[in-house]
Amino acid sequence: MLTLRAAVSEDLATLVLRVAFRGQIREPDFTAGYARFQDIAGRRVAESDFRAAVDDALAAGLIYDPVRLSDGDLQCHWRLEVTPKGAASARGANL
Repeated sequence: MLTLRAAVSEDLATLVLRVAFRGQIREPDFTAGYARFQDIAGRRVAESDFRAAVDDALAAGLIYDPVRLSDGDLQCHWRLEVTPKGAASARGANL
């Protein structure tokens, strides 16, 4: 399971995983991705807490690196997408 830093609540870690699992985010940059996450989540989250939760999920192998250049793209995009491990974890938690 996801190991959390003291500053990141388990609730936010679960929320990041749920949003990544149910509604993949693809935006042109972090700022737009962060805003979209808050819109989907229906609540405001401190940017530092969000960054920490994303970093923790990435380190745990639950999400792909958010900044990627996909095949055929001409510029990088910011994405929030689960890995197969993240999908299994989300399903196991009934997210």
